[in-house]
Amino acid sequence: MFSPVIGVYTGIRPGAFSLSVNLRGPRDHKIGLVENLIMTFAGYRELSWLTREALTECDSFDCAYHKIRDTPISALGYVILAGTEGDEGVVVTRNRLSVAHENHLNATAGKWYVVQTNNDHWDSGCFNRCAAATDHMESVGQENISPAALRHDVEEQFPNLNYITIYNSQLVPSAGYIDTVAEKYEGEQPEAEKKYKWHEGLPRDPIDESLFEGLDDFTMDDLIGGVQMLIEEAVAHFEG
Repeated sequence: MFSPVIGVYTGIRPGAFSLSVNLRGPRDHKIGLVENLIMTFAGYRELSWLTREALTECDSFDCAYHKIRDTPISALGYVILAGTEGDEGVVVTRNRLSVAHENHLNATAGKWYVVQTNNDHWDSGCFNRCAAATDHMESVGQENISPAALRHDVEEQFPNLNYITIYNSQLVPSAGYIDTVAEKYEGEQPEAEKKYKWHEGLPRDPIDESLFEGLDDFTMDDLIGGVQMLIEEAVAHFEG
């Protein structure tokens, strides 16, 4: 999908499950970047490599779920996993060595969909893009939902379609269906732009901030701090 990436960010195992990876930002840009690099060089899987393994090695939702949930990884992320049976749907919010949160479908409780953008809704609340998607899903309703309605009435509505959207994928594992289209938002929904500050809640805000900003004054103390946090996280994980 992105040259020269060999991992998979969006994929489907027909008749079994589908998955998609969403960006989750580190606690601090400088320290977070160092932590990611250390974990990668230490041999931990990059998340898109893990999802590729799940797609090639697993033939069931349960297998993919446990692999995504339990395997240590090099960086944070959200994994949206869907199956073919009732309530086989979950957003797994990953820390590097553990799960931060799981958001499951629960039809019995009236939870027929889950929404995930780029922030921890279970901690910071559902706002802007999350709130817009929720409003649009409720407007469509469970009885009227379809791939076409989901794309046109939810995913292609601002702010879920916005200035940095590059593609849209829909996956239905029970039917082996996958459809991906290129997207480009050019400001054609001005009323919605007045309502939502679409970039709030992104891991990098404002959006033009460089991921590497501040690295020119990166010090050995920063490196040591990153290593110490990783050690503390690992100790807490294995002691727990």
